[in-house]
Amino acid sequence: MKTPLGLSQTTTILLLSVVMVVLFILGVALVIIDPIPDPVPRVTLHAEDRGDEILLNHLSGDQLAKQTTIIRINGQPVSDGNLELINGIWPFNAGETLKIFSPAGDMERVIEVYHTGRKGDHFLIDKIVIPAPKKEPEFVDLPIEPLVTLTPTEKPTIIPVYVSELNPNQPPVADFTADKRIGDPPFTVHFKDLSWGYIDNYQWNFGDGTTSMLQNPSHTYFIPGSYTISLLVTNGYGSNRKTLENFITIGSPPNTEFLVEPMEGKAPLQIQCTDLSTGNPKEWAWSFGDGQSATSQNPTHIYQDPGTYTISLTATNSYGSSNLIKQDHINVSAQTLHDIYIVNSRGGSITKNGYIKFRITGKGPNTIKIGGSIRTLERGDIIQLILENSSEGRISMTSSEILAFNFDDVSLFTNDEQVTRGTINDLKISGYDSFSSTLALVIPQNDSIQTLIIDDASRTFVKNPQITFQNIGPDSWGRMNYQKSALSMNYQGGSEEYIIT
Repeated sequence: MKTPLGLSQTTTILLLSVVMVVLFILGVALVIIDPIPDPVPRVTLHAEDRGDEILLNHLSGDQLAKQTTIIRINGQPVSDGNLELINGIWPFNAGETLKIFSPAGDMERVIEVYHTGRKGDHFLIDKIVIPAPKKEPEFVDLPIEPLVTLTPTEKPTIIPVYVSELNPNQPPVADFTADKRIGDPPFTVHFKDLSWGYIDNYQWNFGDGTTSMLQNPSHTYFIPGSYTISLLVTNGYGSNRKTLENFITIGSPPNTEFLVEPMEGKAPLQIQCTDLSTGNPKEWAWSFGDGQSATSQNPTHIYQDPGTYTISLTATNSYGSSNLIKQDHINVSAQTLHDIYIVNSRGGSITKNGYIKFRITGKGPNTIKIGGSIRTLERGDIIQLILENSSEGRISMTSSEILAFNFDDVSLFTNDEQVTRGTINDLKISGYDSFSSTLALVIPQNDSIQTLIIDDASRTFVKNPQITFQNIGPDSWGRMNYQKSALSMNYQGGSEEYIIT
């Protein structure tokens, strides 16, 4: 059948399919090539040259966020310590002024303000050029034409003339800056005079009861605190004073920060806390949200029970303290547990490289005989026993004691440090908690088992599969008994998971 254009129906369908495929490819290309652009703030900025300070005025437009705004001067980024938002806090809004500390030098200063996009791209918002500072006024020698007399002088008289745009018949205007403003005692600050006009006298007040009459003095602070600085300049026509409150800060409390790993897992969950605070703290106070605390810098902690926990740190130095709280930061989930009972397995055994780990809570005696030597273990020690090779052996535990972990090749770790390796003949732990295990018990395929009970249900199979019991440990009653000999294996205990293959 022909279409109105004279094409067959099959040809028409084929052409439509090709057009749809082309349109789809073009749509995908447009999505990839032309993503939605980052919104870039639009602002109107104006810069005032104040010598070693630049006042950046936000005249109008969008606000600028601190975390997405980068300011460069002559290509170099300006650090946070050299930025001060006058009469306000970030974000930088219209009508506000940002003070930038930047040595004037002899060159022009190019100020570039960038916005950081979502993908880390930098977009230039504004660019302002501050010309190089004018050179100091110079003495210019102007020759004075001699009067024509009967006895002319042999050589013209040289009179120095001071070339300046300033009007000498007015009071000066005080202004100053400093090379640095924040530090720990003893802290030496070099002040620089930026005053205008003819000046006969300088009078500095450093805020700690000391003064100076030098033009560009240096001063050392020995006592922590915030200091207000003032400069009074005077000439024959008057005086002018500039005062900057809390201009110098000596000593400051820490800025608290920390890291916790891992942040989630099954109980008992052991975490490692790492202090990342700045400001050289000397004392630490941790709160783990479960009623427990610590005062070391980088403590470990074990959460025994499932739940969500808030963790906090207060860091302290000579100047004060600061606190950081991370709400609902740790998530501890409950262990899954299956009760297992196995009698007379012919080939079942615990595989190598697994371990049991626990913390000693009993007062004693807590002893282990390994490699022929008897070692005494202390209350609070975290013990890890790694089964280096699968072999015949025995494990016996109750909810309150560990009575046996007897195997030929075991590595002993105490508080995460390897102590020794050898045969364990005797073990006695009078109390423990924080038990965890990676031991795996495997029943091979076609193994004959007299009794297999999982969660109070007897299991029988037409063709005996392989069964792997993972992370074995105490059962719901706190019992664990494992006995492996050349003839059979018996087990009563728990397992977090089992796999039948």
